[in-house]
Order: sequence, then structure tokens, then C-alpha cells
Amino acid sequence: MNHFFIKANKKDHLIKCLTADIRSNVIHHLFLITCFFNPESGTEIIKSLSRWNIKEISLYFDKEQAIRIGIPTLKEWQKNIQEEICKKSILHIYIFNPDSPSLFHPKLYSLIRLNPNGEVISGNLVVTSANLTHFGLICEHGNTESIFRISSLEAIKQFYQELKSLKYITLEELKENNSFADFEKFNQPKELQKSNNFTKIVNPELNNSFYFKYELLCCGKFLYKWTDNLNSCLSVRYRLTPKAKEKSFSLQKEFAKLGFTIEQATISKNYFDLTDEEKNHILDSDPNKQIDNLTKNYGIQTFLGYWIPKQFAGVLEERMNQYDTFANNLFKKLEQQLEDIAKTVQTDYENLLEKELILPIKNNIQKNLSKKIKSLQENPIKLKRIWSKYYLFELPYNSIENHEQIEILYDVLIETCNNLRNKKISVKAVLDAHKEKNLSYIINLINLA
Repeated sequence: MNHFFIKANKKDHLIKCLTADIRSNVIHHLFLITCFFNPESGTEIIKSLSRWNIKEISLYFDKEQAIRIGIPTLKEWQKNIQEEICKKSILHIYIFNPDSPSLFHPKLYSLIRLNPNGEVISGNLVVTSANLTHFGLICEHGNTESIFRISSLEAIKQFYQELKSLKYITLEELKENNSFADFEKFNQPKELQKSNNFTKIVNPELNNSFYFKYELLCCGKFLYKWTDNLNSCLSVRYRLTPKAKEKSFSLQKEFAKLGFTIEQATISKNYFDLTDEEKNHILDSDPNKQIDNLTKNYGIQTFLGYWIPKQFAGVLEERMNQYDTFANNLFKKLEQQLEDIAKTVQTDYENLLEKELILPIKNNIQKNLSKKIKSLQENPIKLKRIWSKYYLFELPYNSIENHEQIEILYDVLIETCNNLRNKKISVKAVLDAHKEKNLSYIINLINLA
């Protein structure tokens, strides 16, 4: 059940470790302790444990995530969990290290049975490297993690006692904590800001708060476009002879008739029929959702890629689950074509060699083609780039260690917005939020998308 290195089925292994030797009708308390947190991933784990009798769920994570996610979103998620998924359970959300400059980094998950005096009498503790996030525990193509179950009662008692001794605050207490006062303000409409009494916890300097800049950047995701494509990975390439190099300009038409592209000292050609794969490409299935349209309509260029409000970026994320089907169909089709294509390649090769236009190759042609296919199969990261054409990611900086980078990135974003003549809706929202120090301009934009 324990794994030093596990990539697939991480959620299932976690659930098995948590529920091992536990009767589903006995009341237990669920503890979810993580550094980084994603509400959708939390829902997945809690749903998977719904048949067990869990009276209370206690979720703990670092203050950084409260900033990223936002208090209103967390409260809404908490409400939905209790009303729709765990009607008999109470969900508590706790924030660690509200005043500390460091990250709270443990990842621990536990199902514990307590006696009426609040003492541990049985349970399981899972020690893991996995955060309660999509790539940490949910996604089949996410991170490689470690998952270990501890059943020792003494160890579980120690875990429970140490947990109770740590400093944390509840979600309801956030607005009383100076570290989060400005976030609560920024998440409210401008009218409410005026009517509420913030004099005790908010001062004018917060209008230029570094944390406001940080949270504004967290309202979007960054999109980086890849240039990899199937043709370049599967093309047959030959080096030209000195004779052909001299006449390369006059030979262009002859090479073009044979389907070859001439590139300085080489020629290349893709023999595989990839029409269906191109037709069913993630970004071609709906022209309105292509990257070019997404960046044109909503993207703001930065040195990390295009910043795009999260709701608009979501249309790309939702379609990534088509990748497995794409990969399976692609390799099945390549294998079906391989033998016939090898014969065609051999004919072209012998013809070009006879005309002294290319230099001879060392390996067998079919082996070379098989090697190209195998290389692609063994490199899922590259194939995903080809499939998606983009990399979509959260702000890669945290507010503790990357203060300078965040300041620079924010300045670049605002400068770009100011310099754009065409004030698209995302640009206008960012500039209004920047001017008024009010994130509702972006939040409302996302909600209306």
C-alpha cells in the first residue's frame, strides 16, 4: 500500500491508506493538512470518503492559499460541501501561520476516531509529499509523489497533540487578523468598502499594498505557447550533398514536387497521414477558443507569457482530459501506417541518392521511423505540448520569497495595459482595479464571463 514513488491513481491510494481497517459505520474525524490547496481537489477527496461516517472534517493549509483563492470563494466552497456533499458533517477551515514569513509545508492526511474526552483511540495517518491539488493527488498525469500509511497508535496520538499545539486561525477570524484585512477589503464591491468601518484594521498605505498586487496577479493564469508539432517530430530528414547545396535554389521546385521542404543544408518530409489528428486538435475543435483568439481577446503580455483572467483560461483547462484519447489514437495510426510508409521512404531515398542529391544514412529506414515513434511515446511532456500547443500555469511566485519578482511583474502588466490602444475588457478591468485598488472589477468580469 505504501509507495516511495507513485504517479497514477494517487487519490485511490490515499483513500485506501486512510480507510484501511476502518469500519464505515464508526464515527471518525477527517484531517486534511496541506501547504497548497485547490477547492475542486478537496471536493474530490471528500466525495471519495462520503460512505464513511465522518462527523467532522478539518482542513488546514497555508495563508498563501487563502490569499490565492480568496475568502469569498473559500466560504462558498465550505457552504457547498456541507449542503451538497457532507450534510451530516461539519467542515472547518483553518489557516496556518497568519503572521509568519515562512510557508507551512507539511502534507498529512488522517482519519481518526476519538473518544468522548477527545482522545485518540484508533485511526490512520498518511504522510505524503502530495499537496491537496489537482497535480498533487487528482490528475493521472500530475506529479510523482510519495504516499505512506502510519497505523501506529502512538504516532497518531503524537500527530494529533502536535497539531492542536500549532498556531492557526479559522476562516471566520481572518477579517480580525491584520495580515488579511486588506484582502477582505479588496474582495468587496467599492460601495461596501465605503460603508464598512475599516479604520481599525485598514490604513491608507494599504492602497499601495504589495499584497494587493500579488492577489491581482493571482486573479489570472499565465499562458505560454509552444512551437513543437507532429510534423517536425516525425519528419524524415536528409543532408544535402555539396552538389545539391550549390544548386539548392534551382532544386526547390523538384524537392517541392516530391513533398520535401528545403532548409539550408537539409531537406525534410513527413510521410505520415496526420489529417485526423490535426483536425481533432484541442485548439481546432472550436475556432472561438483557439489560443490566438484567447490571447487576442483577453490576454495581456508579460515576460511569463500572456496573463489571462482565470475564467477565460478555464476553457482550455476543461479540454485537457482529451489528451489520452489523442495519444492512443495517434500511436495506433502511426503503427498501422509504418510498414507502407517505410517502403515509400525507401523508394524516395534511393531515387535522391542515385541523383547524388543527398548523403547516405547509416541505419535502416524502418528502424529510423520506429525510433522516432518510440521517442515520441517515451516523451509525454513533449507530446502534451504538441497536443495542447500551450502551457497554462498559476503565478509561479509566492509572496514570501519572490517579493521583487512580483513587484516587477505587476509593473510590467500595468505598463502593458497602459500602452495598449485597444482596451479590451481584461485590460480595462486590470486598469480599473489598479486605479481604485479594488479587485471586484476583475472578479465581476470573471463572474460575468
